[in-house]
Amino acid sequence: MSAARTPKQGSYEARTLSEAKALEAELLRRCEALAPELARPAHARDAASIKELWSQIDALRPELTDTLKRMRQRGGLPKERRKGGSSAELRAFKAERKAIQERLQIWSSVSDMVARHYLAEPQPLIPEHVPAYGDPLMEFLAATLHHVANPVEQSAEGFDHGAYADIAMPPLRFEALILAAYRLALARGEPRQMRFGDVGCGGGVKLVMARRFFGHCTGIEYESQYVANAEVFLKKVGLPNLDVEHADALTYEEYGKFDVLYFYRPMRSDQDLERLEQQVVANVKPGTLILAPYNLHLQPRAAATFTLVPSTLATCPELVPPIYAVGVSQEEADLWRRDAELTDTVPVPKADTLELKPGFWRPLLDASRYAFNS
Repeated sequence: MSAARTPKQGSYEARTLSEAKALEAELLRRCEALAPELARPAHARDAASIKELWSQIDALRPELTDTLKRMRQRGGLPKERRKGGSSAELRAFKAERKAIQERLQIWSSVSDMVARHYLAEPQPLIPEHVPAYGDPLMEFLAATLHHVANPVEQSAEGFDHGAYADIAMPPLRFEALILAAYRLALARGEPRQMRFGDVGCGGGVKLVMARRFFGHCTGIEYESQYVANAEVFLKKVGLPNLDVEHADALTYEEYGKFDVLYFYRPMRSDQDLERLEQQVVANVKPGTLILAPYNLHLQPRAAATFTLVPSTLATCPELVPPIYAVGVSQEEADLWRRDAELTDTVPVPKADTLELKPGFWRPLLDASRYAFNS
């Protein structure tokens, strides 16, 4: 297919198209200037600078609106009034008109998103009360999905090893944990580049839930049949970067490749859980987040009154129960938590996930500390 011809310089379409593209180029330049400010962690942001840079962008909104108005008026003229433009000119003209209309439609949403970066109020990483299920239908669907993913009973292989069966974590409570970890990740870097690991993943349902937030999710599972079931389930789901490894978590030595690790009592005894904690802490890299609920109330093992075995994780800084940071000081962990509490709980879509072409908005959407890996 041949490239579209350059519009004639004398035609109305050519002149208006040139003006529109010049205006969008200026908006892109201004968005690129603001983007680094949005990417800063909360404690390093300059509210005055963000407001000033945004005001320079917002000042061009009336001009872009007027450009769209003129383009719409031209589009409604009788055909004989538009003889000066070629068919290629008209196609380019209409495409640009549609793009401007879409970008103007989300202007207010982008404005609200930018404001949340300098008007942020601390919000707890995990709410004081997290329900197990939203309603009976959600409870039924969660149980059904868990059964579809892994419909078999625990084998002698897993039981003799001291492992629990594939126990479901209520979805809203797992979501609360994973969203807290995601906000902590946003405060530190780029979650799309981070790797999540589920120790004792069973059928792999939680890997799918975590994939909404992190770029690569891997399950570690001891039972052979659970591994086979998880592989089938994840293949049916069809998302990229979802996999499961057949391994013994108590001797696994590759924890260092993960940025976030989750486990919910994969071992029956506290002695084996302590062995697991020691193995994990010894092998992860500094800054790794460990999500380790000991019960359905999301308490860590160290807080449970009925355990007599000391917890290695309790020697690591606790960001919020039951999330620990390995290899950082308490001072670093406290600053990390404060930055994460100032991230938003309403994620912003990445530019590439939008149905429309984001154009000049792309730098702001991708730089936002609240960007969502959907």
